[in-house]
Amino acid sequence: MKLGSWWAFIGGVVASETLCQDHSASFPPHNFTFPPILKACAKLRSAPQVQMVHTHLLKIGFFSDVYAVTALTDASMKLNLMDDALKVFDEMPHRNLAPVNTVISGLLHNGHCIEALKVCKSVGFGGLGLNSVTIASVFSACDNAKQGMGMDCVAVKLGVESDVYVATSAVSMYWSCGELVSAAKLFEHMPVKNVVSYNAFITGLLQNGVPRVVLDVFKKMRACRGENSNSLTLVSVLSACASVLYL
Repeated sequence: MKLGSWWAFIGGVVASETLCQDHSASFPPHNFTFPPILKACAKLRSAPQVQMVHTHLLKIGFFSDVYAVTALTDASMKLNLMDDALKVFDEMPHRNLAPVNTVISGLLHNGHCIEALKVCKSVGFGGLGLNSVTIASVFSACDNAKQGMGMDCVAVKLGVESDVYVATSAVSMYWSCGELVSAAKLFEHMPVKNVVSYNAFITGLLQNGVPRVVLDVFKKMRACRGENSNSLTLVSVLSACASVLYL
């Protein structure tokens, strides 16, 4: 048996014995009983044990606990049990931002970008209060300008379009879709810019074949008080200088 299989076996045994001991000793489970067990099973790549805990949650009537079910969704996503994870998410009697972020990030991690966008749009206006972190991550899933514009509308309706991380993700998305004008307009109208947003814009300029503009953007960045460049900025600017033969 390979080392990874041994660890998965041991993790499964530990999880099983923990559940059995708690049950036999009449220790009632609480909010923090199952998340660490599920986390261990996911880390040890033990899909059967995750499914066992899933069954146990249903039997003891703990499926309504948002902490346990969120942990179950996260473990299922990490083990690529997509159908199980989505079924758990769909059947959750109570949701908050945590399971929504978990399922969206899990879908993105497993390459299901369109599904992540659908989930985001379906819950975006349901009073769950999707935050800027969620919206910024979903922008990275947009593989065409139409999807990006749709997410722009979601960001505007949620009131997070001015957040520096959301706007930066949107700029990067437009660059990757070849929408140079949209990227430039969005960057120009950003109320707050940091080194991450400048780097994203400069990288996009290089990737889309306009290195001369990089030097102008770099000058503006240096003129901004309190915003210092980092190593990524300097590498990009040096690349731009090499492209235009500016010794």
